[in-house]
Amino acid sequence: MTKEFIIWGHIAGDDASDGLKSQILHTQSKTSQEACKVMQALSKEHGCHNMRVQVFDLNSSMDIRKAFAKSVNI
Repeated sequence: MTKEFIIWGHIAGDDASDGLKSQILHTQSKTSQEACKVMQALSKEHGCHNMRVQVFDLNSSMDIRKAFAKSVNI
């Protein structure tokens, strides 16, 4: 299965009080563990915060509700 791990969050200085204003920070992770490591680096090196990983299974028939339901908040 091909999956895409998308990291969403806020850059340093952004107001995170409105979660709808988060942005895509990274899309190149191949695994959930790799995405978590990237989030730690984004936080430490760039001040990114309020991040989450969204997982899309690119081989399945895409149901957007199910895709967002599998998101992991970190």
